[in-house]
Amino acid sequence: MCREFFNEEGFLLTDEVSSRFQICIQRVLEDRRFWENENVFDLTESNHYYDENAFVLPPRVCATLNLRVVQKIESKSVFRKISVDIAPCIQIHNWWPNDAIPLKQLKEYPNGCSLVFDQPQRKYPWFPYSAPYARISFAALENHIIVKSPAAARAAYMVAKHIIQKPEHSYILKTCLLYCLEAFGNRSFEETCIDEVKESELNFWVRKLLKCYLLFCLQDFVPCYFMPDFYLPFTNYAKSNHDLLKILGVNGDNGLEILERVMESRSGCSKDEGYSTKICNTIDGITNVYSLYWSVCGERTEVEFSIPNPESSEQPFRREDLLEKLRTDA
Repeated sequence: MCREFFNEEGFLLTDEVSSRFQICIQRVLEDRRFWENENVFDLTESNHYYDENAFVLPPRVCATLNLRVVQKIESKSVFRKISVDIAPCIQIHNWWPNDAIPLKQLKEYPNGCSLVFDQPQRKYPWFPYSAPYARISFAALENHIIVKSPAAARAAYMVAKHIIQKPEHSYILKTCLLYCLEAFGNRSFEETCIDEVKESELNFWVRKLLKCYLLFCLQDFVPCYFMPDFYLPFTNYAKSNHDLLKILGVNGDNGLEILERVMESRSGCSKDEGYSTKICNTIDGITNVYSLYWSVCGERTEVEFSIPNPESSEQPFRREDLLEKLRTDA
């Protein structure tokens, strides 16, 4: 055990781990031997300590590498910039949190989950701690499940990312994919590679992914797949849109009436009326997600626009209800 990483009470010193990680990253990136056999990518920029907010926010824990493709891939030039985040983590073999749901995948994957160092205070300034802390990550198991999933589902995930055009929602989409895989685990799919996926199968998975994305938008939080009692925010924080809808007076029956009233007052959405701007942005966000879902459904859905009835943050997530909604054609 590395005693210098723990205090006298046995608690992990996250600041010390973060500092050692920064030193390690810098040494690796400056070592020529690390790059000598790399023929595909070229490092254009690395941001592994300071950034433009260095004087307001604590130093970053993760390292961000910006890469440029310098070699053709399958005879095709790739001009898209690639960004990779690297963060320190602790792998705990065959360990799962006590409140993780007992899915069969946990037994099939003995490597366990990881503790990844994070800084929520950089995104949520009201977070009461300044030091890095470790969050539970199921990333390795999630990737293990997705790699074994039908090719059409994996292709649909890439298509849905392109449709949504929000890189920060990639994890939300991955969570959507995991719930869709559970909802249709007993469905028979033709095993093919991604390049041979049938259009009908691809359309099926894209519709289901965007439907799950819509359902998460309407309930205004994203339930962690393996720990559904743990809510991730869909926008600013969990239930932030519902809090605004409560202030508006939405009660489930008057949603369209309030929508019409907000639309009529859109001309008043100026910087001098921050509250009105927030309301308009919330309505626009919900409308846009509906539009994304409708754009891939054609005439196959009966889902009509509605303003969600705001619920308390203490309202429990109903897993079976979500899976049943995904299984329906509407």
